[in-house]
Amino acid sequence: MSLISSSESVIFFEWQAPYNGGSLITYYKIYWDSGIDGSNYELYAFTVGPDNNFLVNYGLNEGQTYSFVVAAVNFAGDSPLSLPTSFIAASVPGQPGVPFYTSRSVS
Repeated sequence: MSLISSSESVIFFEWQAPYNGGSLITYYKIYWDSGIDGSNYELYAFTVGPDNNFLVNYGLNEGQTYSFVVAAVNFAGDSPLSLPTSFIAASVPGQPGVPFYTSRSVS
């Protein structure tokens, strides 16, 4: 999986479609650990169609880490789960330091 973009409450990521096993992938199941500890995955969403290998996840907590795993589904059943990947919902940058004066000569 790879991160496409992240904001304070949104993570947009994608994954590479696997070999379909000889039968068209009909959808993907996306499981997530909603920032708990990386081991309590629950079904979060479905994407329909073999080309819908991305997810936009809304309503997240700024600066929180979220882990995801994905399974592809075709007529024969569910694939094994992908390896977990974690993303952090972006947060605003920290406060800059106090401005200070430096002496420089310009040539």
